[in-house]
Amino acid sequence: MTLDQLIVLETIVRTGSFRAASEALFRTQPAISAAVRKLEEELNLKLFSRDGYRPVLTEAGRAILEKAQSVLRQARGLEDLAANLAQGCEPELRIAVNSICPMPIILDFLRRFDESHPATRLRIGFEVMGGTIERLLDGEVDLALLALPRGIGTSLTKIPLGNVTMLSVAAPNFAAFRLDREPTLEDMRGFVQVVVRDTTRHMPKIDTGGMLEGGRHWSVGDPWIKKEIILAGLGWGALPDHMIEAELKSGTLLPLTGSFTHQVELPIYLARLTERPPGRVASELWHEMAREFSDR
Repeated sequence: MTLDQLIVLETIVRTGSFRAASEALFRTQPAISAAVRKLEEELNLKLFSRDGYRPVLTEAGRAILEKAQSVLRQARGLEDLAANLAQGCEPELRIAVNSICPMPIILDFLRRFDESHPATRLRIGFEVMGGTIERLLDGEVDLALLALPRGIGTSLTKIPLGNVTMLSVAAPNFAAFRLDREPTLEDMRGFVQVVVRDTTRHMPKIDTGGMLEGGRHWSVGDPWIKKEIILAGLGWGALPDHMIEAELKSGTLLPLTGSFTHQVELPIYLARLTERPPGRVASELWHEMAREFSDR
């Protein structure tokens, strides 16, 4: 068994197919298939069920993948440590940001980065819910700005930066407000609830309890599109409090009340992998943010 075989296994699961894995790793599809077949022969285990259109991990495959990801994280950590020792400073900082994080926190981080490390490239990606922590656990980013329910991400080192509250809202012309009574759970199941897709690729989706079971759902890619659809009176849904302050004051959005609504407070964290030593740039930014927010 080699690290290369484990990388192939992880990439197939992450990308969803042998073909996509071959493109991600710049190899031919037969080479990817051969690597998996050789790994299965060495382990004397069947890692994938190939009955369907897409490869699906067997129970043994899931167990092997979990261990493989741990080994790869440690190997990447060793590579990163060696690179940092050799270069002194990482040439690029990669960060994943949860799309509901308050913009002042994001801009504060970016301002500090630009002032302190202008020679370092920044690669920033916006994710939804579990996608942020998944990118961190997969070693695709160095730091992450998370907005997750408490108790999730115990393998991470985190700095608390504040909280965001998700509020159920709709426009004044939304159908629920035209009823001559308070809408019931069954009423709301008949109206469109706008939700944002979790961008996790292989981890279990994170459920904050906000989706109404058995109802009509429109799934969108980010909270800004969701907000525009709700403002147009086409649906209802939960939005971050900092994103709708002006609309709540002006009355262009109204809070929904009832058993169907779900208000949840999500902590905001700057996070990194505990087992992976940060580079010089990431470490300096980390300590700056820690000092800043410990005083608040």
